[in-house]
Amino acid sequence: MTVTLPAQDATSGLGRIAYRVDNGSWQTYTGPFGLGEGRHFLEFFATDLAGLQETVRSASVSVDTTPPSTTASFTGVLGDHSWYISNVSVTLNPTDGLSGVRSTQYRLDGGLWIPYTGPFVLSDEGKHVLEFSSVDRAGNWETVRAAELDIEKSNPTFVFVFPRANVTTTPVSISWTNLDNDSEVVEYAVSVDGGPFTPLGTATNVTLDLSPGAHVIRVRATDPAGLMAEASLSLQVGSGSGSVGSSGPPLGASVPFLMALDVASIGAALAYVALRVRRRLHSKRE
Repeated sequence: MTVTLPAQDATSGLGRIAYRVDNGSWQTYTGPFGLGEGRHFLEFFATDLAGLQETVRSASVSVDTTPPSTTASFTGVLGDHSWYISNVSVTLNPTDGLSGVRSTQYRLDGGLWIPYTGPFVLSDEGKHVLEFSSVDRAGNWETVRAAELDIEKSNPTFVFVFPRANVTTTPVSISWTNLDNDSEVVEYAVSVDGGPFTPLGTATNVTLDLSPGAHVIRVRATDPAGLMAEASLSLQVGSGSGSVGSSGPPLGASVPFLMALDVASIGAALAYVALRVRRRLHSKRE
């Protein structure tokens, strides 16, 4: 901040202006001078050419050129890979060491700016971007800050699409398809007849060499939050011999999640997903 001390004397003329800052030593005023950040106590007086001195004047001067600093903290149940698997309480913490914080605002996913009045709860599933900023009493605006916040509260949902009935030959190709992809899937795994699960990466089909007889195939999906879903498929094979192999998309291919056993269960799963979509649209409109 720059300080100017104008003075005049109509009779003998102006002799000298003196000033001091924060009870320091008196100095002769020779022109505008600067004050650093903080609260200051400025004293000054003028003397004319006749040697007459005016009463010492004073002023309190506050200088603040630094914007506030705001941080965000989140409270919820963390799953894997920084995904929350519960509702999340968001708290914004603005600080300003000079003039003080006037107000804070935030917005979610590029929406409207909202005045921050206290902690709020975020319940919508998916990937979110939270932006926030504060302004101090001197009018300094903080550069907008941003934080990513990902929520996944539902297990993966998927359905078998092939085969639809018993098979009579081997090898058997089994595939499934995604019904819900809030956070996609990081891994599928397959188990045959209660055996250990064999990882498939993100492939959505597998080819199995199965021995004659009845078999139970289980597929498990894991999403980035660590939530899992599992479904099983019963098959009757007429001939063949048995080891697990895979085909289709290579491991690591980017494909969503899936599962069920028949047309009725697929219909129920689709109805469930439609209900979730309607609820999300309704909550966003609110």
